[in-house]
Amino acid sequence: MSQPAPQEIEAKFLIADPAVVEPLRTADELAPGYALEDAGEVQIVDEYFDTADFRLLRAGYGLRIRTGEGKRLVTLKSRRIADTAGIYRRMELEEPLAPEAKVAPISGWPEAVMQTLLPLLNGETQLEPLCRLEQTRYKRRILAARRSTPNRRSSKQTYIAELSFDDVQVRQTEEEPLLAQYAELEIELVRGLEETELHAIVAALQSQVKMEPSPVSKLEHALGVIGRHPAAAPANWQGLQSAMHMGEACRLIWREQLTQMLLNEAGVRFSDNPGYVHDMRVAIRRARAAAKLYGDYFRPKAIRRYLRRLRHTARLLGAVRDLDVAIDKLERFSSAKSSAKGDNLAAALAAWRERRAAVHAELTRWLDSHAYARFIAGFAVFCRNSGDGIRSYTPKPDEAPTPHQVRHVAPSMILTHFEKVRSFETLFEGEAGPPVAVLHLLRIECKYLRYNLEFVESLLGPEATGLLGDLRKLQEDLGDLNDAAVSKQLLTEAQATDASDASDVARYQRSQEKVINKLSSQLEGDLQKFVSYRNRRRLLLAVARI
Repeated sequence: MSQPAPQEIEAKFLIADPAVVEPLRTADELAPGYALEDAGEVQIVDEYFDTADFRLLRAGYGLRIRTGEGKRLVTLKSRRIADTAGIYRRMELEEPLAPEAKVAPISGWPEAVMQTLLPLLNGETQLEPLCRLEQTRYKRRILAARRSTPNRRSSKQTYIAELSFDDVQVRQTEEEPLLAQYAELEIELVRGLEETELHAIVAALQSQVKMEPSPVSKLEHALGVIGRHPAAAPANWQGLQSAMHMGEACRLIWREQLTQMLLNEAGVRFSDNPGYVHDMRVAIRRARAAAKLYGDYFRPKAIRRYLRRLRHTARLLGAVRDLDVAIDKLERFSSAKSSAKGDNLAAALAAWRERRAAVHAELTRWLDSHAYARFIAGFAVFCRNSGDGIRSYTPKPDEAPTPHQVRHVAPSMILTHFEKVRSFETLFEGEAGPPVAVLHLLRIECKYLRYNLEFVESLLGPEATGLLGDLRKLQEDLGDLNDAAVSKQLLTEAQATDASDASDVARYQRSQEKVINKLSSQLEGDLQKFVSYRNRRRLLLAVARI
């Protein structure tokens, strides 16, 4: 019987202001009951690797080679989302690696990982660098009092965790420039101790110093930085630049959204949490929106195959997501009903879950396919190569230039989409109001305006905050209305094929109709608030900054 893989349990916190945590570097204790002692300062270089089609990342693993403290280690970690306290629980397999040696199988590698890496280990494919993290780590041991025996009052200090202050520099590779620098605090629990120990340490720390838990690992943070950092931009710059070619702006957006696709795929495959499907679908939706808004600045043939694959993946994810939403809504409705009424929607739920399993299996087959792997590898290369597929707008002598930079094109594009959203206010002037199908069209227009604003948000200034807040509220209500309409329709379609009690179905349909009517009635106010003078002024001030 195989032994369970070793687990790393640690808490991570972002350090926005180093002065806040500076006292912990020299304090005698973290908090009452937790003594601190120095463990030295080390220089560490972490390099992460994967295949060209990101097999490890997509399967939920990270492969790291760490150099520091006179040794070289190869580490395989599972990727896990932190809880609200910033605590991560991850499989961690680690072994020494000889200087200049290639990666070899680590003892205890999971079978799924071995199958994923078999071509790599056989020399059929090569590892490629994902990112490089250069860290200065100052370490302190956390000691807690432990009684030596139950019958003795004497106690001794026991090493239970390591506190680390990490100054991190992010690069793509050793040869490439610095992209970002940030600080993080980590608390790693000694192997073999219960996780409750770490929760107690975190609570003690938070009682002394208020810090935000880090929502992502260092690998995910670095990949996010790389995905949002324009070529030749200064360190710590994230997002578009005003003088960028619109095609290059689109490429940067695609790179960021591809990163989100990769980071969510393992959750889509293996997790019961529907959030992964939602987030991967949103990433593709944003990528497709960028193509609609900025795609004309590429040669059509250069991007056609990528857009076709994105559309196919989005369709499969959408089928799963629609059922996730419908199942969740019907489960909540069913659980809220009194059993005395004899409600019985179990058959509909069972049918939807079975259908969800079928469409999820179809999605997984596509994600497992060679065609999808080739798409991911090719799209990643395309997103890295500036100039690839771009239309040239260099004017000929004596010709006027064609607007093609973000600062020249984005303002009018944003205002045009605002006009489209505002035009829907005329449909609320009658007594009946627009039907659900038309409100869905408003939702689409809001989505394009929102993405258009969010793509250039780093250039818009503070005026964009309130504007986007009102737009998101309008879009959320439109989204909830659409979810209710889709859920009602799915149940109507299922009614002819399942054994659900007709009265139960009718009650649920009436409940969704109430949601639709309520949201429809308040959408006029949401729209008027969004297109108000205050927001029109905000919008003009915001785009004037581009």
